[in-house]
Amino acid sequence: MSYETSPCPLLGKPDIKHKYEFKGLMVLSNAEFSFASAVSQSVAANGGTYTIPTGIWYVDCAATTKVQLNNGTSWIDLCSNAGKVLVISDGVNVRLYNSNTSSAETSKLIKIA
Repeated sequence: MSYETSPCPLLGKPDIKHKYEFKGLMVLSNAEFSFASAVSQSVAANGGTYTIPTGIWYVDCAATTKVQLNNGTSWIDLCSNAGKVLVISDGVNVRLYNSNTSSAETSKLIKIA
């Protein structure tokens, strides 16, 4: 299966390096977007979490923060630390997770829809 990128009037042309599908959730990782409307979200140290609100979000994770999905039995990583990812959140099962043991970290989120 091949994936094509095409210009989008709102987002520009993403550089899609990976595509994952999980029970109807599509994740585009390492896509490059830049919006002035990014929201900074601090996540507490030592396993702190932040549930991503309902919607489609582009997430730029901090150095030791990752996006995780609850698959019903456990939390799985959707991107590695410091990753960039586009996610569809139901407001319950997608979160930021900070593994830094000494300090809070701030990730950036951009609401697409």
